[in-house]
Amino acid sequence: MKTAKILAILAVIAAIAATAQAATAASGHTKLLATTDPLHGGVSADLYLETTPGTGRIFIESYPLTKIDTQISTRFAKEAACSYTGKDCDKTDFFYTIRADAAIIGGPSAGAAMTALTIAVLNGEKLDQKTAITGTINSGGIIGHVGGLPAKIEAASDAGIKKVLIPKGETAYEMGNISASIIDYGKALGIQTAEVFTIEEAMNEFTGKTLKAEQKEIQISQRYSRLMSQLADGLCTRTKELRQKTEKSAAQAEIMQIAENLTIEGEKALNKNSAYAAASFCFGANVRYHYIQLASQNLTANEIKQELEKSGEEAERLWKKLKKPDTISNAQTLAIVLDRIEETKQHLNTSAEALRQGRKETAEFELAFATERLKSAEAWNTFYGAMQENPITQEMLKTACTNKLAEAQERAEYSATLLKSSTQSAIEHLEQAQNHLREEKYVECLHKATLAKAEANTFLSTIGAKEEEIPEIVKRKLEAAKAVIASQESKKIFPIVGYSYYEYANSLQETDKYSALLFSEYALEFSNLDVYFRQKTDKIQLQRTTKESKTTIYFAAGIIIGATITYAITRKAKRKKRKLIINRNSK
Repeated sequence: MKTAKILAILAVIAAIAATAQAATAASGHTKLLATTDPLHGGVSADLYLETTPGTGRIFIESYPLTKIDTQISTRFAKEAACSYTGKDCDKTDFFYTIRADAAIIGGPSAGAAMTALTIAVLNGEKLDQKTAITGTINSGGIIGHVGGLPAKIEAASDAGIKKVLIPKGETAYEMGNISASIIDYGKALGIQTAEVFTIEEAMNEFTGKTLKAEQKEIQISQRYSRLMSQLADGLCTRTKELRQKTEKSAAQAEIMQIAENLTIEGEKALNKNSAYAAASFCFGANVRYHYIQLASQNLTANEIKQELEKSGEEAERLWKKLKKPDTISNAQTLAIVLDRIEETKQHLNTSAEALRQGRKETAEFELAFATERLKSAEAWNTFYGAMQENPITQEMLKTACTNKLAEAQERAEYSATLLKSSTQSAIEHLEQAQNHLREEKYVECLHKATLAKAEANTFLSTIGAKEEEIPEIVKRKLEAAKAVIASQESKKIFPIVGYSYYEYANSLQETDKYSALLFSEYALEFSNLDVYFRQKTDKIQLQRTTKESKTTIYFAAGIIIGATITYAITRKAKRKKRKLIINRNSK
């Protein structure tokens, strides 16, 4: 009897061990709304997702085959969902399946649906099967604009869908020369239409629940605050000194006015404790005050050359003093310093070329810019070694560089697919990152790739957006950046550059919404760089440990079961033998 109980218990253990891997798998389904290719109207499709333990891979199977933009938007959707849920998706493989009755036009508009389904599967939630969504997915979880809404509403009606979620601001559409309401059109077909701006709003509609946790406040690093205040104070003190020494000139009245305005903005930012914003405004003012002073000195070409040589030597001295980065914060600091040194050299070269061409005013302005940029580099260098974090290696920097570069290139190609163009700045930064990678300058590569990705994301965020929607997009992106920064801070990592851009974007919201949009995107991208620096050895060890743990469970269960069976058989044999002996002795 005891043997039977032991065998039963061990059978349960073996069953648990055998199903341990399957227990972490999950699946889900939702409807996609699309237009057919060639465009003959709307069509619905079935989207399925299965997740299994893995290494973060994505697999897409579709009937009929989808286009490349569907594959790219699927990766964006997975990335957005993992960011939203805070899940470590490096340990999960994603299997997406799309089934449609007709060839559908590419997949950007499927991004929001894919994101919603991925969030639901990761969180163990079920999506309302009578609800569907159409829209792209952009950074910060923002639902982007799409076309073909009337056809998609018709497809939803044919598929038995009762509610369709559409991007905010797309309730009006053109039918011939008449403007019509997509909400009224939906009602006529028995469809409720709801506008959503973010993936969070979409998940509320799909599940009736608020799935996102309350956002934490940012705990600003005291070291960062102290150093950035010193940096801003230094640059703004220089602004006051240059201002006092600069005589007003009728010839430079316009530039003087710009300098005065920047000085005022710098003072306002200091009063609001927005140190990075203050430093940026004061830097701009310093360039212009310095230029006016140079212009008033009537320097000869030879004297300008001497100033150029002096600044070049100072830039070289600073470059030689720089150390190799050993933490994420030091890598970011080094990237900023190197970027400013490079800018210094570029403006010095531009100044020298202008001087050779006899364009003295341009030469003087470029010299002023180079000189002030170098001072900015020196100020930023004080951040090196300020944060105590886990160490990183050159190999980790290389991996981070290549991964970020691949993401940036994908974003740029995606925007080119949608609008046959991308931002010139993103393209230039991509090329620079690629060059840095070839030259094994991984810090510079990572920095330029991050800029490129942020710029491409900004471009994608504005596709179809109306002028009046930009402030709301900025607000949402800043909220997303804030969440990322707070999350990093909870891990004892303070994103120096990311927070600086976050602060600057906040200061620009009312005066320059497009710059605020760009810097909010910079804040998002520069605040989560730690995901590219997970310890390779830890990851390998984790994989090895996980594999060994599973093997150990199966092996141990096998040994226990085998030993128990052997024990039971042996015990039974002994009992039989003992009975035989007793029987013999009794005869």
